[in-house]
Amino acid sequence: MQKKKSMKFVFTVILLKNRGFTFVSLLLSLAILLMVLPFIGMFYQSINNTNHYKEQAVMLTFQFLRDEADQAIEMQAEGDTLQFVSIPGDVITVSQYGKLIRRQVSGEGHEILLREVSDFSVNRLPYGARITVVMEGGEQYQKTIRNP
Repeated sequence: MQKKKSMKFVFTVILLKNRGFTFVSLLLSLAILLMVLPFIGMFYQSINNTNHYKEQAVMLTFQFLRDEADQAIEMQAEGDTLQFVSIPGDVITVSQYGKLIRRQVSGEGHEILLREVSDFSVNRLPYGARITVVMEGGEQYQKTIRNP
């Protein structure tokens, strides 16, 4: 009878070649880690990117109102209405309409300047008008426009 040596595993050939963690495998894993590490920061920044749409929309509306005031010959401010009188004699009205800020020329038309507005107020000052816009999220923005 032959005496056979009993083996614990079927794949003993593979296990015999695996003799532990070598210096080469350490260098390889360190190189991979150092190549991937800078991209983790960029990936994290792209996830936490905030949206500045509302701020940009409000600033664009303020810029539009400032340009309107520069082209007007007269400006009137009452409550939530801002009126400009243009050189041809048209009355341009900017007011809140529901959750919108709209622009009308001589009481006609309906041009939307800003959406999602909860409050729009205009205060008359000796040198112009102060416009306050409160968005639905509670953000408040102010701009002072000088007299034409």
